[in-house]
Amino acid sequence: MNYSRFLDIHGFPIRKTPNNKIKLLQEKRVFLFSKFIRRFDICLILTSFDLIKNFYHDKILSKYYLDKLRTIKIFFSFKICFKLLAIFNYYFFQREKIILKDNEIILFGPYSYNYSHTLHEFFTRLIYLKKKYKKLNIFIPNTLKKILYSRPYKFIFLNKIFNFKFYNTNSNIEFINCNYLTHPNNRWILKKKKKKKKKKKKKL
Repeated sequence: MNYSRFLDIHGFPIRKTPNNKIKLLQEKRVFLFSKFIRRFDICLILTSFDLIKNFYHDKILSKYYLDKLRTIKIFFSFKICFKLLAIFNYYFFQREKIILKDNEIILFGPYSYNYSHTLHEFFTRLIYLKKKYKKLNIFIPNTLKKILYSRPYKFIFLNKIFNFKFYNTNSNIEFINCNYLTHPNNRWILKKKKKKKKKKKKKL
């Protein structure tokens, strides 16, 4: 795939990428392949071991970052066979099983330990859910617990609308009957169907 049509070298969109609207999606079984590289949690469909749809923002960005993660450089760059690594992990290492009910939704994300990603990717989706649904059980990474229970965020999110359940990002987990919410695209702003760019300051 030619990412340069849509993304710059840092992975930021230079034009509108497809499938970027926030959606509620479903998968029967999802394997959370924890801490692959750079604490990037990978979510895979069982038993094909393909990346779940729109795992990270949208289709283009999901494949871009997965491709970057599986590229290893020692003396020269080479790509590891990611599926074989995931299959080996699934069958030969211990994993936890979590079964979701109909009123339960999970929020996935690669960098849940990072404060900026917590705000832009997890808390924005919680605001979306707060406005859209009356009562939900929401599974979120345990790395968000400390921030969520701090004074400002506790006031916003810890109420009768949400019942939070925390999953361990240090463990491999198999989620069954998995309802998950895709990411909001917050890398650029659309205004009147056009991408709004920051204006450069004029030199005096």
